[in-house]
Amino acid sequence: MSKLSTKCTCNNHQTITCKNCSAVKMKMYFKTTPGYPASQVWYSHLSKNRKNLQVIAKGMERRALNHYPIGMIKKILFFDNQNVGLDSFKQYPN
Repeated sequence: MSKLSTKCTCNNHQTITCKNCSAVKMKMYFKTTPGYPASQVWYSHLSKNRKNLQVIAKGMERRALNHYPIGMIKKILFFDNQNVGLDSFKQYPN
């Protein structure tokens, strides 16, 4: 992967995350719980774009597990957002 910019380079002018410019896309699947969606997508912070994908994914996983109640997340998949179409490179639980 080439070095990504730590600023949004598309025309969205985002400052923290961007669905086009972020290095990692994380898709979370939840257990059926009233009031929560079945799945949710988070994008990595642009400031972390120059780090290794595994390092970014580990931080995102930690934040997601701290954000939601224990046992609510069924599965998390991590994707290289710059190489769309590739399989996930990390999964929780392993």
